[in-house]
Amino acid sequence: MSVILQSNFIKHGRADVSPSKDGEVVHQRAEYLVAASIGANNVIEMLALPPNMEVVDGFAYFEDVDSGTAAVAACGLMIGTPGDTVFANRTTANAIGTQFFSGSTVPQTGGIQRFLMSKAAMDNHYSEARRSIGIQFTTAPGTTVTAKKVYLEVLMASFFKR
Repeated sequence: MSVILQSNFIKHGRADVSPSKDGEVVHQRAEYLVAASIGANNVIEMLALPPNMEVVDGFAYFEDVDSGTAAVAACGLMIGTPGDTVFANRTTANAIGTQFFSGSTVPQTGGIQRFLMSKAAMDNHYSEARRSIGIQFTTAPGTTVTAKKVYLEVLMASFFKR
């Protein structure tokens, strides 16, 4: 059964960043400590994207969370209310968005996966609602290595409705 896991940012209700003016770029960072086996399609809800903010760049850093076959991950926007841990409320057809990357095997050996900012990713950001950015393991680690971390670093900018 697939589940929603939560980073320190979401679990502890960390406050959203607040830019002082339109167009200002701000930074958010979240981390998740792998405490148990990660299953196929499990999602780590990493951080919140505040209303009227758009992602301009970012990357995920994976410590080596897989000692077996290649874990495969995707990163994108989640549906539903941030903090809700009901899997069906947060995914569409058991998947989150793939606006930032998909098909990444970086979790197997560890390293950095930079966001791939496609036109589709840039066109899907505007919302007056608070949303979450998640990392989904589309293929589970062969053997999950616990006590490792997954980090997400995101640069975002505020903007007025277009």
